[in-house]
Amino acid sequence: LHSPYTLSLHDALPIFGEQIDVVRETFFGANAVHLKKADSYDVKIEDWANIIVFPGSDGERDIYEALDVVFDEQVVEIDNANATQFASINNLPPIVQIQIQRTAFDPATQQASKNQNRIVFDETIYLDRYMEDEKVLQRRRDAWVWKNRIRLLEARHKALQVTDVDVPVEDALHGTKDFLQWLGDEEVSDIVINPDLASTLEERANEISNEMEAISNEISSLKLKLQEQFTDLRQHRYRLQAVFIHRGTNAYGHYWIYIYDFAHDIWREYNDERVSVVEDRTRIFGQTGTGGATPYYLVYVRDEDKNDIVDAVCRDLHEETPAGPDEMVQLWNNGQVDHDEAIDMGDGAQHVENYEHFETKNSASSMDLSGMGAWDGMQSGFNGKK
Repeated sequence: LHSPYTLSLHDALPIFGEQIDVVRETFFGANAVHLKKADSYDVKIEDWANIIVFPGSDGERDIYEALDVVFDEQVVEIDNANATQFASINNLPPIVQIQIQRTAFDPATQQASKNQNRIVFDETIYLDRYMEDEKVLQRRRDAWVWKNRIRLLEARHKALQVTDVDVPVEDALHGTKDFLQWLGDEEVSDIVINPDLASTLEERANEISNEMEAISNEISSLKLKLQEQFTDLRQHRYRLQAVFIHRGTNAYGHYWIYIYDFAHDIWREYNDERVSVVEDRTRIFGQTGTGGATPYYLVYVRDEDKNDIVDAVCRDLHEETPAGPDEMVQLWNNGQVDHDEAIDMGDGAQHVENYEHFETKNSASSMDLSGMGAWDGMQSGFNGKK
């Protein structure tokens, strides 16, 4: 790392008396949090087990926009004075977990609710743009300037577009001009109209129209620059391995998980006792929140480590089980459960709906799906190879 202010996670942890082990090295990352006050500049290291992001309040946002909220520069109040703060990733673990915090609390109504706005995420993400690196930081600073400019432009565009009576300013000016012309044509008594007023209103309406067009063009140009600012940074590549889904409200609901099998290029859905191959991936990546079903936890694995530290949860038949389907059906009917049904998962292995009589591919990495509703189960939905 190029910043002179940073410490590695291995340097920071002993300060707090924490033991470095395989779990921490696999799942825990660390941020360098930069805080600039009027008379000081401080950097501190904060470790994390997951990164918490938030859906947009008034529409969808992509995964980078959600992460930007965590890492971008922002103004904070400390000791009744404003300071600027931003975070960079000081240490990246092999597995990065992203929690989508959908529960919101309204202090006015004292009510909690679930934000179902969509976060668009990809099967591959690159985290280079958030790293603690001076060259990357300069790019980020440029992006922050552009974002601030976009916010100002959008606010101005909104002010010009809608008045207090929900009428665009340009339309209001045109309407006023037409009304004044009607008054003049009707020769309404007791009303004196400046003959230049109608043309002045028309001129102002045209100015506003031109300004709004210029604003829209500048916003589009700045957003394009933002999209292209980090596209060449591809050293820290992560692949999506698991997606947790919740359907329901902030108070109750149902959980299930999708896990990607890198070896066979398939996604499987694990929903209570049922396992199925996902044929249509829009079920995972096209979630719109309809019916309250929304992704809320994403697990990404470093690309070069994906074949060594993760594996999909699946079941193989015992070696002594007859290979033919007729014999399997007879075996199940004679000694087990009549309604169990073999499922061809598309990877050359036979899997069954009822797990009770079969062993895991890696018995050391088995998972109890019945505990999906508990927080402790949320972070164990993917396997770690030893």
